[in-house]
Amino acid sequence: MRNFSQGRINIETLIIVIVLTLFIIITIVVLSRKNKYDTSKFIVSQSYYMEDTGIFNIVLNYIKDNNSLPQGVDNKSFYTYFLKYISRPGTEEIFALLDSVLKVVPMDDPNILEKYLDYFYRSDFNNFYAFLNVLNSHECLKETLSEEQYNNYVNSRIKNLKKEEFASFSDEEIRFYEKFAEENISRTIVIKLGDIFFEKNDLDNALKYYESSLSLKQEHDKLYKSTLRKVSHVYGIFESISYSLYYIALLHIVDPSHKLAEEELKRSLKHHHLSSYYGDIIEKVKLGREEFVLYVKDIFDKRNLDFN
Repeated sequence: MRNFSQGRINIETLIIVIVLTLFIIITIVVLSRKNKYDTSKFIVSQSYYMEDTGIFNIVLNYIKDNNSLPQGVDNKSFYTYFLKYISRPGTEEIFALLDSVLKVVPMDDPNILEKYLDYFYRSDFNNFYAFLNVLNSHECLKETLSEEQYNNYVNSRIKNLKKEEFASFSDEEIRFYEKFAEENISRTIVIKLGDIFFEKNDLDNALKYYESSLSLKQEHDKLYKSTLRKVSHVYGIFESISYSLYYIALLHIVDPSHKLAEEELKRSLKHHHLSSYYGDIIEKVKLGREEFVLYVKDIFDKRNLDFN
């Protein structure tokens, strides 16, 4: 009887232990989930909380209801994870959401702002332009980036544009670059605009920007030499012989070691039966473009040839 009683006590003790253990486990799980959604705990590990889309939606709702960030969430961390949030597939009405957030949470970190600029710039120009409009409506751009920082940012992006992208540029994107070039005169950007128009087969505008770049302060560097060759090439397409000859001859004078310039000049002179004038043509180039054009025109007139 005694053994039976002891066995019964042991079973009851075991049941109690099991029940207590389950209670403790359930309590820990519940508290863990509760703490996870407790915004006051965000400061412990913001990345842990903010990576959770469900929790981030709670943060967004909190901002909407309280016009402030929850306790424990700072601006930098919020915008770091907000960028990940809006980049997820299926996120709609990005700019309306961004607009509502910026009313409450200023984007005041230059590094964060540049990350957003990069994100939208890489995705699609229309998105980039829409993002700029949202920023400007809240004056975030002016307050976070100095004019010099912003100009340097756009300048570097234009310089890094790839040739294979040019043909797909929208009119709006090109106007953006043109406006920027007007306000921030740069030889590199003006030449890049010429390249864009050339690839879009708009030769008039391509020539306008190439020649405009040559009117700026120059160094006899690779950029200058390549532009002289481009101008000569466009005039060649237009069959403006004298102008095409002038720029390729000028390149040959600027850099006598430029083999392509020498070959193209001699080939063009031969094609137009002007090879015997090689020495005189080199000397006339030194007098300037208008003098050179008149000189070539005179040769063509004397030989009763059509002049362009």
